[in-house]
Amino acid sequence: NPDSSSIYLSSTVAKFTALQAGDPWAGVESMHGEIGSFSFDNTNCIVKIMVWKSVISPVGIKFVDPGNAAQPEIKISNTLINQWEELTFDFSSRIGVYPVTKDQIVIYPDYNLSGRTQDNIIYFDNVYGSLNNTNTAELVHEKISVYPNPTSDLIYIENVKSLNKIEIYDLIGNLKGVHYQ
Repeated sequence: NPDSSSIYLSSTVAKFTALQAGDPWAGVESMHGEIGSFSFDNTNCIVKIMVWKSVISPVGIKFVDPGNAAQPEIKISNTLINQWEELTFDFSSRIGVYPVTKDQIVIYPDYNLSGRTQDNIIYFDNVYGSLNNTNTAELVHEKISVYPNPTSDLIYIENVKSLNKIEIYDLIGNLKGVHYQ
């Protein structure tokens, strides 16, 4: 974290370098299925991300289905430089639009079609969440319950008799815990 004494206190964040000679759409993506499988509705169509950038430029986010079909990304520019800022993306216009089911997120931290004048280092974190917690999706299965949602600390997992192993990941793919039966 370039400034863990500011409004965003996380000790670890993602760091991305957008190269001057790189593609304008350079970014990062989750593995298919890593974020689960979902469709946008009124409860999950607002996506937030914390960014720290040294330049003003758009950040793009899109979601992809298991067959690699995707709608165009939504781009929002940061308004602050060299400090943390929360950007909000409204995907409500994508509710019920093909592809309906998504299982991958793609983030373009510095979507710059006009070209870069230098390498830009961008930090980002807390995709979906707010300043103080991680917004986990509540999982309810006929044999498993996971709660609360959202959480920044403990989660409870009930009725896991049929599972041999449970792995807990944060939203950027870091393994946070493993439980063996």
